[in-house]
Amino acid sequence: MTRHLFVYGTLRRMSQHPMARFLAERASFVSEGTVPGKLYNLGRFPGMTEPAALADRVVGDVFHLGDGDDTIEELDRYEGAESPLPSFFERGLADVTLGDGRVVRALVYWFRGTVAETQRIESGDYRQMLAITPKLS
Repeated sequence: MTRHLFVYGTLRRMSQHPMARFLAERASFVSEGTVPGKLYNLGRFPGMTEPAALADRVVGDVFHLGDGDDTIEELDRYEGAESPLPSFFERGLADVTLGDGRVVRALVYWFRGTVAETQRIESGDYRQMLAITPKLS
C-alpha cells in the first residue's frame, strides 16, 4: 500500500478543522500537488470526483503517512461519518503531480454521491473557500 495521502479539503494544512491538525501531527507534509478530478462544494466540506476532461484538476496537499496504519483508519472513520449513505467517500488511488513535477501514487478520498455542476469549484482549489470561511467545524 502506498504511504502517500492526497487531501483537498478540510484536511489541508491551512484548514482550522481538528482533523487537519490530527493529520499534521501524525504525517509528514511532502508537497502541494494536483490530481485529475473535479471538485465540488458539498456545504461544510468539498468532494472530489473523477475528471470529465484532461483539464480537470484538483489542488491539494500530499502527506507521507509513515508506518501508522492507525492514522488512515481514523481518517476513514472521519470521512465515513461526514457523508452517510447513500453518499459516501471511498478511499482509492490516484497519480498526484507534485509541485516539482514528480508523480507519486497516493491514497485519495473520492466522493460517491450526487453532485450538481452548480456546486463545482471551477479552480479545483478549496483554499479559496477556506479563505472566505474563517473556521470549519
